[in-house]
Amino acid sequence: MTKVGPQGYAAQEKLFGYATKKRRAPALPTEDNTPEGLRSLLEANRHYREVPWPEPFNRTTHHLHLGDARLHMHESAWDRTVGT
Repeated sequence: MTKVGPQGYAAQEKLFGYATKKRRAPALPTEDNTPEGLRSLLEANRHYREVPWPEPFNRTTHHLHLGDARLHMHESAWDRTVGT
């Protein structure tokens, strides 16, 4: 028997059930240099590309600085932050 929604159309849960079903995060392997480990990492990659990231990781900000990198070629980031 086909389930019918309020508008009289058949339910399409079998087609689009993935949108409502909560997927569990895959376990990450302890060894990633094996074929099984690579398969686990690829599965995790597929999972995290479909799952929305939680706050505050769901947005990105970028800061641009106009300048000439050649002027700071010999300074390290540490030198600029501590002011030496």
